[in-house]
Amino acid sequence: MRRAAGVTLIELLVVLALIGALLGLGIGMYANLGKQGVFTATVGRVLSTLNRVRNSSMTHPAALQVHAGDPDKGETNAVQGLEFVTMFQTQCEPPAEGTNFIVGALDRNGELPPAAVFKDGVMGKAIFLEGNAIRCGNHPAYDATRGIAIDLWIYPTVATAGTLVRRGTGLDLSTTREEEGVGVRWVLGFASSGAVVEGAKPGSVTAETAEFHAKDAVLPLNRWSRIVATYDGAHVVIAVDLGRGPVERLRQVVNKPLAPSSQDELFIGGGKTSFRGGIDDVRLEAVLGESYEPFAPLIRVEGKSRRIYFLNGKLDPSRHSRPESLVLTFGKRRKEIVIGLEGNLIQK
Repeated sequence: MRRAAGVTLIELLVVLALIGALLGLGIGMYANLGKQGVFTATVGRVLSTLNRVRNSSMTHPAALQVHAGDPDKGETNAVQGLEFVTMFQTQCEPPAEGTNFIVGALDRNGELPPAAVFKDGVMGKAIFLEGNAIRCGNHPAYDATRGIAIDLWIYPTVATAGTLVRRGTGLDLSTTREEEGVGVRWVLGFASSGAVVEGAKPGSVTAETAEFHAKDAVLPLNRWSRIVATYDGAHVVIAVDLGRGPVERLRQVVNKPLAPSSQDELFIGGGKTSFRGGIDDVRLEAVLGESYEPFAPLIRVEGKSRRIYFLNGKLDPSRHSRPESLVLTFGKRRKEIVIGLEGNLIQK
């Protein structure tokens, strides 16, 4: 007698098990492809940012800020394009005969204190201060609201606290007294909650000052060292250069607009406790930074957080003497982007 056509329960269970296995495999492969797509998109985003920064540097200095964090410590990874617009800049060279000011960029000169002393500096000559200050006047260009950078070389002769750059109560970069030299302290004024900065009349913005002390940044006496202090709208960074390039000594997350001291003049030195020693190659720049957008959690940047500077479409020769490498990783995947001295990009 023939068995009626149909499917037994066992056969049905076997088919369902096979379908489940195939679905699981497919979903896993699809999810992996999705993650791989995120990595590919991130690499594309980095290349796009690099090209944008390189192009911007044709008209003014620009940089790629590399944020290399440890996810195990809750830190994020990202790249961020920055542009630098000159506020004040001087090589601190002696004045022309019959004048009493040092020449600054964009006709923003500095009035010298009486009996100013000039000695050999990092490049050419440098001014040495003994409790006095260079008066740089007031200018609307000093009213940075998004970000600011101060870059200068110093030659401390006394281990004491002293003002390097100041403008009212909202900007004060100074040295601190340390056992083996001097440290770095930076005070910035931020707009109070709800305060409107853009288009505000002078003096109408209430500032809340914050102090940032790079305790591990000790600069030796009687030797030239460089300080690079930057606020890009997302992070306050203080780096020091003892001759081998800038090394970050402080990085702190801050996300507030600056409150410009529109009524105040800019000074190099001076204050209650003026810096004693040499100052050379001073640069103050307004920083225009892209919004900070971290990578996906599993995508990391190898190495340390750093800044890659561009000038005229190439790596800035005053800051980079060899090609720079940027490495992104995602699990076993690895992508290296090499930036040549001429600004060319090579993917590996």
